[in-house]
Amino acid sequence: MPKKKLKPQHQLFVDKFFELNFNQTKAAIAAGFSERSAYNQASRLMKNDDIREEIERRMNAHAMSANEVLYHLTEIGRGDMDELLDANGKPSLKIARQNKKTNLIKKMKVETIPIGEDRVKTVVTRIEVYDRMKALELMAKYHDLINHIKIDDWRTQAIDDIRAGIIPFKALAEEFDIDLATELFKAAGVPVTQDKV
Repeated sequence: MPKKKLKPQHQLFVDKFFELNFNQTKAAIAAGFSERSAYNQASRLMKNDDIREEIERRMNAHAMSANEVLYHLTEIGRGDMDELLDANGKPSLKIARQNKKTNLIKKMKVETIPIGEDRVKTVVTRIEVYDRMKALELMAKYHDLINHIKIDDWRTQAIDDIRAGIIPFKALAEEFDIDLATELFKAAGVPVTQDKV
């Protein structure tokens, strides 16, 4: 469906809404409404279906797709500090740019500090990268790895089943032997009484 053409003042309101960081009142003033009525006009305009559709269309056009979000999380999760350091092991924006890894940098601070008795000025660059573990945690949630418990071996499963009362001692002893059944019940913290034998 082709987009509906907005009235010029409404189009200007939408343009200013994006330019002014989604501030509705400032957008209304910039679109020509009086400061006194701007708040009410903005509220009215935001209820207009055509304006809302145009704002949503623009938001969708600029929003990251799910795959793009996953790509960036993967980049952070795989990020390596070596991609941000020069040959002397110091943080370098130039190296980060060459390696196309500036997206790993959350914050960068360059300071000139005096060092030693003669107070020679030295430039120190500090960088903070995005949290790798947080990115990995979000990727694990996406891949549904967080809520799944991996069973290490059949013993772990058997011990859990003994604790839950699913496997009786006699059946386990008949399937394997009394020594192994006793060992598994002991590991499960379930006592083997005379009536179980």
